[in-house]
Amino acid sequence: MFVWHTAHDCVAEVIFLWSLITGSLAKAAADMSLLSSTEIAEAFEPPSGGKDTSSTLPQKTNPIYSAQVLACANVLGQSTALALRSMRQTHERSGEGMIEFPLVADAYRKTLRALEKMQIIATGISVDVQK
Repeated sequence: MFVWHTAHDCVAEVIFLWSLITGSLAKAAADMSLLSSTEIAEAFEPPSGGKDTSSTLPQKTNPIYSAQVLACANVLGQSTALALRSMRQTHERSGEGMIEFPLVADAYRKTLRALEKMQIIATGISVDVQK
């Protein structure tokens, strides 16, 4: 028998949706990171104010925004497993559902952060038209 307070499908669906969104953003961020590598050097992220400079090569910049999007997607991808675990509440009062409280807030923040960083990339990207 299913009762309302043990049904956690909706919460898992929301976390899955956010994970899918950040996964799509991560694909674009990975492509951006690859295109900005020294070997390819076709596209570049906007400067981040010093956080993107290389410690050994001052003329080189690192795709820091892409790295942040990828980090959010990697963490959020692992959160989907926890969302599934929270659905398996035994009886009506077990603690598995308590996983949701920090999980939803963190998943929301990670998705928002990934969207914000990708917006910075998309609005500030520079392309080497010679290549």
